[in-house]
Amino acid sequence: MTALQYISAARESHSVHNIEAMTLLVLYNLRAPSNSGIWYMIGLAMRTCVDLGLHRETYYSGVTPYEGQLRRRLFWTVYFLERVIAVSLGRPYSIADRDIDATLPLEIDDTVRNDNLIARTLAVSPSPTFQASRPSSNITLGVQCIRLKRLESHIQGTIYRVDRPIASLVSKISPTLRLLEDWHRALPPSSPYESDYLDMHYYKAVRLLLQPFLTILAPTDHRIALCLQASGHICQIFKRLHQRDSYGHSFIALHSVFIAGITMCYCLFISPTLWTTTVSNDLRACSSALFVMAERTPVVKKYRDALETVISATMDFISRVPASTPAALSMHQAIPRAHQHRGPQPYTRTPSDSAETPSVGIGGETTASSPGRWEGRQGELGQMDAEWLLSFCEGEKFNLQMLDEMMKFEPSLGA
Repeated sequence: MTALQYISAARESHSVHNIEAMTLLVLYNLRAPSNSGIWYMIGLAMRTCVDLGLHRETYYSGVTPYEGQLRRRLFWTVYFLERVIAVSLGRPYSIADRDIDATLPLEIDDTVRNDNLIARTLAVSPSPTFQASRPSSNITLGVQCIRLKRLESHIQGTIYRVDRPIASLVSKISPTLRLLEDWHRALPPSSPYESDYLDMHYYKAVRLLLQPFLTILAPTDHRIALCLQASGHICQIFKRLHQRDSYGHSFIALHSVFIAGITMCYCLFISPTLWTTTVSNDLRACSSALFVMAERTPVVKKYRDALETVISATMDFISRVPASTPAALSMHQAIPRAHQHRGPQPYTRTPSDSAETPSVGIGGETTASSPGRWEGRQGELGQMDAEWLLSFCEGEKFNLQMLDEMMKFEPSLGA
């Protein structure tokens, strides 16, 4: 009977250690070309967190301030990883955000272990004065990424849903884009590496928001240009990151670069007047990043080669498009390219942003005769068009939104 009174604590300690072990295994397998089932593993880690109650704020009243911070960091790390993996694979989350009320960990160095100091910081942390003057710590980068993942989770639940047609969700774009911009503007000063890392996640979130609407937006809609620009930034940042010896690679990185490149090509098929030398440089950066990945992991070569094929077809398509009209050019020039690093305005809206209803054809789809959209295979160009490219990306081997089909094509990439 004496031993039984400690069984609850022993089980809890064992479970926390299990979560830590599974999280480390997921981090390892993200960078290892092995069929390790990371989606199942990170899902099990999250369910164990939920079983312990780490997702509820009431849990932390029963542990010391320092232990509470450790477990908050553990839970939100699992949350971050599951969101990243689930979005990449196009699969649902283990827990909805509405079921989580645990607050984020304090932005204090992880070397701080004094319970009294942590408790005092917890007491003043809700203060706006503290929030405005808080110094950066060695976990600030992680906390900022978690905040962005919560916004991405909102995008996933609001936009990527099967019970509403995508055309009925266009009104969600502007308010969600404002939330992303607010997050971006509020970032504290950081090193160039951290800036690149945060910007990469920011532009991935912008692309995630806009990509589902590409099939219904009119070719002159400036949000197509925004998606093109965000995808280009992703490619440029990955190119810079891979030029640093300290940056590793993973199937998430492969997915991010490949999908960014495919999205750029799709935007150009929809609206070829968006082609500029800057876009050309972004596509070259995408190819460069994939070439670096292929040198380190041979199985990446087939995706690199596939993207090169799509890029070549895109270039051929653009070369056959009639000369750009002044109206189309002025539309593109009205949307300046976002800076490589953070600033007060990541994107500049145009007056058309207030018009929330896209120009669509019958049944909510943009028609082949819409202004600026070329008929492609069935028309005068005699080559593939935007709809064909989308079907190619969503076909047997490749998917525009997720890596699941790529996994079936090459299981050694993970999941």
